[in-house]
Amino acid sequence: MVRSKSKRRRKERISRLVTKGRLEWLLHKELGDEGEAAVFKYFERERWSYNQFKVPDAISKRNFPDERERIRLTTQFKKELQIDALARIDDVPYAVEIKTKTTPFFVVDVNDYDKLYIFSRVIAVRVYFYIKETNRIYLHNVRDPQRPVAFHRRPIRGEDVYDIPESELELVCSSH
Repeated sequence: MVRSKSKRRRKERISRLVTKGRLEWLLHKELGDEGEAAVFKYFERERWSYNQFKVPDAISKRNFPDERERIRLTTQFKKELQIDALARIDDVPYAVEIKTKTTPFFVVDVNDYDKLYIFSRVIAVRVYFYIKETNRIYLHNVRDPQRPVAFHRRPIRGEDVYDIPESELELVCSSH
C-alpha cells in the first residue's frame, strides 16, 4: 500500500514537471543552444573573439519551487538583452543574434527585429541563422525593415514575423 502511494506521488511530481509547454520550451532551448554552439565554433575557427551573454547563474542554477518561474525569467532575460554576443569580426565590432531553425526558414519576430534595428544605430548587428537540417550558417546584416524595400510581414502562430529575403542572406559556413 505505502509503496504504490509513493510511486503514484512520484509519477504525479514528474508529470507536473513535464507539461507540454515546458517540454516545448526545453526542446526550443536545446535547439537554440545547439545553434549558438555551432555559430561560436565557427567564430573560433575564424579566430574571431566574442563575448557570449548567458543567462545568469542566479536564474539558471537556482532551485525554483516552480520550474515555470525559471522559464519566465530566462525568457525575459533573453528578450531584454536581445543579443547573444558581442564579437570582433575582422576587427569590426558587432552585436550578434543567433537564430536556430530546423529547416531553411528565415524569419525573425517583428518585435525582436525592430529592437535589433534600434541597436544597429549604435553598433552593427548581425543575425546568424543556424539551420540544423543542413548544418549551414547564414548571415544577415540588420537594416531598417521598412527601407529601401520593406520586408514582407506575416503572422506565424499568432506572432508577426519578417521574412528575410534570400538576397540579404549570405551562406558563411556549410558545415560546422
